[in-house]
Amino acid sequence: MFGKPSRVVQFILLLVLLAFLAVSSAEAGALFVAGRWRLALPIGLMTLALFVAVAYVVAFQPMQAVLRREQELERLARTDELTGLQTRQQIFDRLSAELNRAIRNGEALSCALVDIDGLRQINEKFGQAAGDSVLRSVGAVIGESCRLYDTAGRYGGEEFLIVLPATEMDDAARVADRLRRRVEERQFACHGQGFTVTVSIGVTLADVLAGETADVLISRANKALERAKTDGRNRVSAVATLALVEQTTTRTPTPPPR
Repeated sequence: MFGKPSRVVQFILLLVLLAFLAVSSAEAGALFVAGRWRLALPIGLMTLALFVAVAYVVAFQPMQAVLRREQELERLARTDELTGLQTRQQIFDRLSAELNRAIRNGEALSCALVDIDGLRQINEKFGQAAGDSVLRSVGAVIGESCRLYDTAGRYGGEEFLIVLPATEMDDAARVADRLRRRVEERQFACHGQGFTVTVSIGVTLADVLAGETADVLISRANKALERAKTDGRNRVSAVATLALVEQTTTRTPTPPPR
């Protein structure tokens, strides 16, 4: 009828039982004659010492191991294994939370959707290991480029989502373009052949007065990203509907590896 009690419940029951034994023996006032010096000790104190030792060995140590394992599993669930950034679900939840806060406080909120240009061609030419290396490197650049209060996560295969709280669109576009330039400046090599990597970025500003959702915000950032791709890649396209305007920030593109 009832399932097996958890380790926490087992630990608590063990503590209660041993504590009861310790208090009972102490109240009995019994003495224990120990060793050649015939030292008389209350049995209650000895039981307490035994209680501590048994609790530590039998319950506390295993519980600590279980808690460490649970913490590690929780960390892995929040972190993308390849890039070290947040997972898709985590970054989406963060965007939703920041959007709700921005709507509640009437603050600005922007987000940026980053896509690695030509990653499929890199995989085909150099292999999956090279593609994974590019993903790790770009993820590291994104992490380094984020400000203290920004959050980044891997949103898809070669897509990353950056949440920029309290940030107007112009500032978000500048952050995105700084990231774009840092990626372009990084050198890669595989099988003795060097190459560069570029990213296209779509930036948008939340319409906090309209109370839009995280899905709507990401959809608009994706449209901006698509336009950046269409316009030649290796550029930032920023779109804001709050002011009913569209703005594009473009830099001279560098062709991705063929």
